[in-house]
Amino acid sequence: MTQQEVDYLLRLRKYKKNDEITELPYSSGEKVIVPLVSDDQRESFDLIVRCGKIELQKYHFVNRANKYICLVRLDLEPSVHINPDGQKIDGPHMHIYTAEYGERMAMPLPTDLDCTNLQNVITFFMNRCNIVTPPNIRITGLFQ
Repeated sequence: MTQQEVDYLLRLRKYKKNDEITELPYSSGEKVIVPLVSDDQRESFDLIVRCGKIELQKYHFVNRANKYICLVRLDLEPSVHINPDGQKIDGPHMHIYTAEYGERMAMPLPTDLDCTNLQNVITFFMNRCNIVTPPNIRITGLFQ
């Protein structure tokens, strides 16, 4: 995929496909997939939220295009990520797909983002992915 195609998919406004209420996963390895669609209904996307297998507060938020291209991924985890250029990112970070590196490049999250507040993280991620009508995600279980 060219960078122009990637940029186009990232810019597209995304809308929830239905009004179902989705509960944030809180069991080991559990994930939810929420369908999204572009303005003109020609492009389909998924919002995927996955809970960590060992650390239950370790979340991954993914905006996927065409069922297999990870456009944006936010890793809410304390680990270190090393970019292809050798740069180390310590702590929560976000991957944005590029034609050159795929999803291997990451950047730190903004320092003013409270990563302990899952609702703030979800809102930040949806804004970054240009999801203009966000799905109904309810935080339940351990993280209410």
